[in-house]
Amino acid sequence: MKRYILIFLLIPTLHVNGQKIKILQDAIFVEYGKSISSFDYTNSSGVKLENLQPMTKNYFRLGYNHDWYFSNKSVLQPNRFSFSVSLDYNNYGAQGSNAILYNIYEWDLEYLGLNLAINYDLIKMRDFTFYVTGGASSDYNLRGTQMINNQVYSLENVEEFDPFSFFFKGGAGITYPMSEKARVYVQYLYSTSNVMKDDSASSLERLSIRNHSIGAGVLVDIKGFKKKNIDTQ
Repeated sequence: MKRYILIFLLIPTLHVNGQKIKILQDAIFVEYGKSISSFDYTNSSGVKLENLQPMTKNYFRLGYNHDWYFSNKSVLQPNRFSFSVSLDYNNYGAQGSNAILYNIYEWDLEYLGLNLAINYDLIKMRDFTFYVTGGASSDYNLRGTQMINNQVYSLENVEEFDPFSFFFKGGAGITYPMSEKARVYVQYLYSTSNVMKDDSASSLERLSIRNHSIGAGVLVDIKGFKKKNIDTQ
């Protein structure tokens, strides 16, 4: 058992086939951007609202990132694999109208979420690196309102707007190094929520949220790059 533990601890410093391994272990990041959200809503009678329009809102993210960076001979295969955890503030909304009832309505929701993501670098062209990302988050509903014909109603304790929701996310981005200790990036994410519903037996009310977001951020190394060279010849 001690032998296996020792091998595991030495993995980050291996020099394989003449390659150099560079490890950026810990970093923090901040990100801000715009999101376009749309609602898939079915009322208590099972009728889906077809004329809901997406709305543009803001989001903010603060998090921690842990990297394993394997510097290859090929610039097209940078092989950086990272894990990140962040606190996300998200604002979602949708608006629509009913031509028969002459109703105009709008939703405005604010969530605070714990987000987990895995990122992988695909291609490096000069100083630009293209990566893909995927993850999930558990979001808590901080506040929610619905406006119907200029009358505002709170969504607190409304079952289909549960306090906790889950979002599944995927996207891609581009990073560029500002210095040895900092990178800037632009990222696109698509996310979709679980189906939130009214649990009463007589209700068919359902809601799910889809969201497109694009933002920019800065990632700052908090330990510094570590370089190891070990000759195996």
